[in-house]
Amino acid sequence: MLINGEQRLVEHHTVDMNGDGLPDIVANAFGDGYADGAKSVLAIFYQTPGYQKLWQDAPAEIPPGPLAGALRENVLDRTAGLIGNTIADFNNDGRPDIAALVAQGRQELLLFINNGDETFTRHVLDRNTPSYGGNSLRAADFDGDGKMDLVVLNGDNVAGNHIINIIPAPRPQHGIRVFRNNGDLTFTKSYYYRMHGAIRSVVEDFDGDGDMDIAAISLFPQWNQDEPETFVYLENKGGFRFEPQSISREFFGVWCSI
Repeated sequence: MLINGEQRLVEHHTVDMNGDGLPDIVANAFGDGYADGAKSVLAIFYQTPGYQKLWQDAPAEIPPGPLAGALRENVLDRTAGLIGNTIADFNNDGRPDIAALVAQGRQELLLFINNGDETFTRHVLDRNTPSYGGNSLRAADFDGDGKMDLVVLNGDNVAGNHIINIIPAPRPQHGIRVFRNNGDLTFTKSYYYRMHGAIRSVVEDFDGDGDMDIAAISLFPQWNQDEPETFVYLENKGGFRFEPQSISREFFGVWCSI
């Protein structure tokens, strides 16, 4: 066991965050609740030189926190509802930064700029009402300008979906949003596609034309429609324009990961 005691870990990435040549762990825990004390956390667990030996001999159960001597914890944020993170160099200084998405009552898009000394500067890029239902985010350069942009999926509508025969009312805020990196630590919402219940996305050059496209799924679509949208492919047409394509009814599914 490497880490114990975090409340509802939901996403992690392995990246060398301090330039020492050792891969570190960036993880966020959603927590349990809406306010301070929810035990939500965004943290970096720096790998130590003794990591390899210590983790091989690690017991099945360890005290709360990281494995002693193997990982050093650096807590960046404890806002309730930290639901996702993505790693990229957002200011082109050669160091990996962190973008994080907050759900629950805050609904914030956060950016943590790597200062190069294991400290980070926190920026709030966007803030919305709880009805947005933030679910996930990814980073990619969508316009080929050398700056990493963000795609954010809003679609949490779990209230009611777990109750048989109840279909939640559509929320107009749900969907896929692409944020353009302006290069000055600000981002502009440059594209929106309405998708009820959007939950996860994959960003790749799917058609091989040299730009990044988006494939996304919905876990909470409007099942009372003749053709509820459970999947969409957004083909990048340049200039933050995307052409949506879906799938036929025979391929519908209750997707939760892509």
